[in-house]
Amino acid sequence: MNGSTSCRTALAAARTNTIEDTLKSETNGWPGRLKIAGTFVTPATMPELHERISHLVESGGPAFVLSGNVHDINTARANPWLLALYNRAAIVRVDGAGVVWAAGLLGHKIPLRIAWADWGLPLARHIAERGHSLFLLGGPEGCARATADIFSPPIPPFG
Repeated sequence: MNGSTSCRTALAAARTNTIEDTLKSETNGWPGRLKIAGTFVTPATMPELHERISHLVESGGPAFVLSGNVHDINTARANPWLLALYNRAAIVRVDGAGVVWAAGLLGHKIPLRIAWADWGLPLARHIAERGHSLFLLGGPEGCARATADIFSPPIPPFG
């Protein structure tokens, strides 16, 4: 038995009913959504995320995409308004190995996490190729402009 397996076995054996109750999975009618500790996440590969985002844009309705890691899920559990926001998101990208691990404890094999550092430029390229626009929100003043400048040489529509 390797270290990872023995650790997983020990943790699974130590789970209490409280943890089992909080780590229930369900799909709630959305294909591919998984509920971990009360928060829906969208396990998907990068190409699957791109297609889902394009579908959302092309459907014309309002939608938003969030990132979810263990800290986000725990913060959402402690703040009902944030939990409601996460569970209304069209997509919650899995951004943490802990979320992948929790899904495994629930019996689900999901794709590896996708970090922003790995996803930013491929997402921007996909959006540009589809003719969609990209809205950058958050960070200190000038951050969105600096990010757009990074995207503009390889992706002219964002210049």
